Order: sequence, then structure tokens, then C-alpha cells
Amino acid sequence: MGAALAHSISPELVLVSPDLREHALQLLPAVDPDALFEVDRRPTADAEQAAVRIPLERPRLVLFESRPRAPLPVAVAAYATEALLLGAVRAAGLTAAITVVAFVLAR
Repeated sequence: MGAALAHSISPELVLVSPDLREHALQLLPAVDPDALFEVDRRPTADAEQAAVRIPLERPRLVLFESRPRAPLPVAVAAYATEALLLGAVRAAGLTAAITVVAFVLAR
């Protein structure tokens, strides 16, 4: 523990060694529980200038109505139908593109 006093103690090492933890707790200053919640009531000059520059706006409350969800079988059917239709459109477009390229290269 003598070596620990000569060097700064890593916070991780304090968690590992119970002796170092006790030593670190003894080095902490005493905490007054009532002093934790004391607030300086005097605003500084910078805070007063910032309050003048920034207009305070009242936040608007926005409500969204949730739509009822479709049952699982309906959602799966809709997803499958969409996937099949988009696949067919992509296949048709790719087939048309290949046909045009083949036609141009054949000339």
C-alpha cells in the first residue's frame, strides 16, 4: 500500500482492491447532504444577457392518434403480395433492359 500512496490511484484499481477502496473512501471529503441541493439564487451577468437574447417559447404539445394494427396474417399477406409485385416489376424491367442491350449489340 506504500507504493499506492506514492503514485496516483487508478479508479479501476480501487474497484479491484478492497484496501485501496477503503483508502480512497477515507481520502474523500465529508459530504453535507443538505449542501447538495443548495442553489445560488443570484444570476450572473452572462445569464441575464443570455435570457434577454433568447426569447422563451412555449413548447407545443402534439398528439398523434395511433392507428389500429392489422392482424398478423393480414400483415404477412400484404408483405408477401408487395414483395411479389415489386419482384415482378423488377424482373420485367431487367428483362426489358437485357432485350434492348441484346438488340443493340446484335446490329
